[in-house]
Amino acid sequence: RRDTSRIRLLKLLARSYLYSKPDTSLVLCLQGLSLSQHAKFTMGEAFCLEGMADAFDILGNYPESLENYLMSLKIYESINDVNGIRRCLGNLGMVYAEQSEYRRALEYSFKAKEMALNNESALSIHLLNIGDDYNQLKIFDSAEIYNQQSYELAMRLNNTDIIGCALTN
Repeated sequence: RRDTSRIRLLKLLARSYLYSKPDTSLVLCLQGLSLSQHAKFTMGEAFCLEGMADAFDILGNYPESLENYLMSLKIYESINDVNGIRRCLGNLGMVYAEQSEYRRALEYSFKAKEMALNNESALSIHLLNIGDDYNQLKIFDSAEIYNQQSYELAMRLNNTDIIGCALTN
């Protein structure tokens, strides 16, 4: 369908601008959200809200980021999109961590970790985030365990980005 293809393209374009021009990314996601609502494309609504949350996070507007991730999460849950749910849970954890709410971050990160057991790449990221949250809480024995698990998994996957972060932690 033409509308759904256009929505997916808007989301991809928004993602490409996320780090260089987050305001532009936000505008593109808003356009995609409007088209999704008009076309009754529930998945499009969810991933455009998720994209808006990403942009608000980059812009430092954490309340709006959390609100959009929660709305996206609710939609992903209603359509049983496991990867969407997992991503939103992990991102909610990261936004709470950015606000130094590490205990709350851990709640979401552990939920995301449980959903990532069949996705080793995602699992290594969630383990890393859990290790970092424990490190920030100065619970170093737990931080070491999760960072070590993330490191070993990243080594097996040859994911140099995660390897470097785990070693830094």
